[in-house]
Amino acid sequence: MSELAGTHPQAPLVAASAWALSGPPTVALFATSPSARAAARGRLPLGATVVVAGTWASARAAAEAVDCLLIARATDDDRALVPLVRDCVAGPRIPVVVCAATTASERAGLDRCGVAAVVEPWESGPRLWGEVQRSVSAALLARTTERLAEVRLAPALRGALVRLCMDDPPPSSVAELCAAVGAHRRTVWYQWRGRVRTRAPRLEDVVTTVLLLRAFMRRVPGDSWSAIAERSGVHRHTIARGAVRLLHLPTLPPRVGETADAAHAAARRAFVENVVRPVLRRQVP
Repeated sequence: MSELAGTHPQAPLVAASAWALSGPPTVALFATSPSARAAARGRLPLGATVVVAGTWASARAAAEAVDCLLIARATDDDRALVPLVRDCVAGPRIPVVVCAATTASERAGLDRCGVAAVVEPWESGPRLWGEVQRSVSAALLARTTERLAEVRLAPALRGALVRLCMDDPPPSSVAELCAAVGAHRRTVWYQWRGRVRTRAPRLEDVVTTVLLLRAFMRRVPGDSWSAIAERSGVHRHTIARGAVRLLHLPTLPPRVGETADAAHAAARRAFVENVVRPVLRRQVP
């Protein structure tokens, strides 16, 4: 049995990450029991687009067309999760989030499998949804890092872009980025211009875009914007100005809610527009 629920009940399945760039992520939900399925769906936003899969085979098939696979297990269920997900997690393309109470050994096994996040069943719905959001953004950064090895780039520029995608927090300025890869600023700037062949986006915009995306990912566990800015080595006003200029937001949003979801999606979209599209020449990595 499968069900497509949410704001677009009749919408067809689409390529992974296409939805997450225009709005909240789409989720394929598989649970080991009906009670776990109902509990997990009830903790996701009412308007979220969720493909509810009744079998593991249908869940794996749905995972090819959504942004995230969510696996839920009831507290009184002893079904092992590690064998279940081992053959499903194949690199960073589709993140897998687990909602279940786990032992230390099982948690370690899930980590080895590459599960993006494990959320305990007693944690709040906003926390679960936040981990879905964070995992989708992390997968976008990881996929982009992989693809950078497949395109012809000058060495300094490649190194700079990899550092931007991998570091948390990322370099907060072009000068810091160039220092991190041991390259002169003019060299990296020249190589960037040679790759994009247009006046926009600027290299400064690329750095700010990644800074913003990481900031929204850090917002998930409840960090304040001021704490996020401090950890990133910038002022809160720097993040706010970047959000206005690059994400077209009137102000920094609250941590949860539709406004926060739309803003996080805007950060992913800006990353694709300012990094993926000009460098990889693709809509999504």
